[in-house]
Amino acid sequence: MFFSVVLCVNERIPYLDAALKSIVEQNYNKKFEFLIIANNCTDDLWDYLSDNYKEEYVHLYRTDIGQLAFNLNYGANLARGEYIVRMDADDISTCDRLSKMEHFIINNKYPDVIGTYVNYIDDKGDFIKHCSVTPDNKNIRKKLPFRNQFVHPSVCIKRKSLLSVGGYLGGFQSEDYDLWLRMLRNRKFVFKNCPEVLLQYRITDGQSRGRRLPYSEVASHLLREFLLTRKLRFLFGTIVGIAKAFILPSK
Repeated sequence: MFFSVVLCVNERIPYLDAALKSIVEQNYNKKFEFLIIANNCTDDLWDYLSDNYKEEYVHLYRTDIGQLAFNLNYGANLARGEYIVRMDADDISTCDRLSKMEHFIINNKYPDVIGTYVNYIDDKGDFIKHCSVTPDNKNIRKKLPFRNQFVHPSVCIKRKSLLSVGGYLGGFQSEDYDLWLRMLRNRKFVFKNCPEVLLQYRITDGQSRGRRLPYSEVASHLLREFLLTRKLRFLFGTIVGIAKAFILPSK
């Protein structure tokens, strides 16, 4: 099996059905699995998922821990696919996301982490702006100490590579950036971004963008990398992260 899609959800938000259906209705003609991890959720959400998503390839799991990194690791441990496809409960995958990702992965000799371009949408599903990310491995590696180069819900990760670094470890709101920085230590890992829009990324008021906690976590991750590697780019990144934590967020 090539793909295991992992989606974590803890409440029945208005956008959930659209997110789930965008995976269930993929035009991908090969076998894949869809792991839905309901974490720290109500019985109402669990019953809803159980009653409405009965496809053979959809697997429902429930945990009591409402923390994303833990539940992503839980899904990765259960996954059988060569690649784990990230998906959030409020975003929308294009109907050809899996088929185009497989084509891109094979044509690029099976990279370890593959993201995509995305379109930002609002709570009504209206277009906000386009997001293009750095496509090639060399420049992704060069820029990562200063800024995250992946839109996390758009990413596919080679499962064996994820497990080899211990999975997701740190951060309540920066678990992905911590992962990329740890993977950056291994020169054999290849990072890519597919230059096509394969995800609509929803921006809502309740998200962590622009808040003090993620900036603080990012600064701590970068300081750790500086202390481990003694590379000045991580020190500069730490300083930038600290400045953002003090200057930008309102809370």
